[in-house]
Amino acid sequence: MSAAPKLELVTLPAAELRELVRVTVREAVREALADGAAAGPSEWIGADEAAQLVGVSRGYLRRLQGLPVHGSRRAPRYRRDEVEAFVRTRR
Repeated sequence: MSAAPKLELVTLPAAELRELVRVTVREAVREALADGAAAGPSEWIGADEAAQLVGVSRGYLRRLQGLPVHGSRRAPRYRRDEVEAFVRTRR
């Protein structure tokens, strides 16, 4: 059986806590903007274009695990940024 994690209690004045949160949020937003994560939604693409980006056939595209698909089975839609992220993780 593993030991319980060590618990540490830290006491901070409210002003210091607010400043710590403020700095942490600023850093997270700066990183998100640098990564392009806050650029807004990307364009929708069809299965043919998504298959071309991934480098597989349209029929095989449906069977890929981890690729987010939107819409119905008869009319699948993909977000370009999600497909590009999927391709980056497969390299």
